[in-house]
Amino acid sequence: FRSIVGAANELPMRARLKLILHMPGEEAAAPDARAMEEAIHHYFGYSLGYEERRLRTQLREARVSLLIGLAFLFACLVARRLIANLGDATIESFIGEGLLIIGWVAMWRPLDGFLFGWWPIRRRCRVLRKLREIPVEVRPVAAA
Repeated sequence: FRSIVGAANELPMRARLKLILHMPGEEAAAPDARAMEEAIHHYFGYSLGYEERRLRTQLREARVSLLIGLAFLFACLVARRLIANLGDATIESFIGEGLLIIGWVAMWRPLDGFLFGWWPIRRRCRVLRKLREIPVEVRPVAAA
């Protein structure tokens, strides 16, 4: 199924898809072969539910990380302001700039997750949503 998702992911979202399964003649005519479409739709529906939960978790973790990162940045800025009164300009500058850099570096991961981390998951959800409803055709193949 990964190759089906991979192939669908490479196509434009507006492309119309159809899944054609080639099976030996006697198997293609069996009643179980007709249940393939339902099984495939069920599988992609299950996968979609999993990815949607993953997306919600990603966004929730990104929001919490952003709040923690902002609090840490605020603490670094307050500490920088307090250090400004030490008197020694060299030490004050060194520690103050270090706190500023550390505060902004701490924001890297939360901002990455909140701004960019959810895009690939959302794209996969769109593909799985499309595959959940893909028409499936079972075709018999002559035995060799």
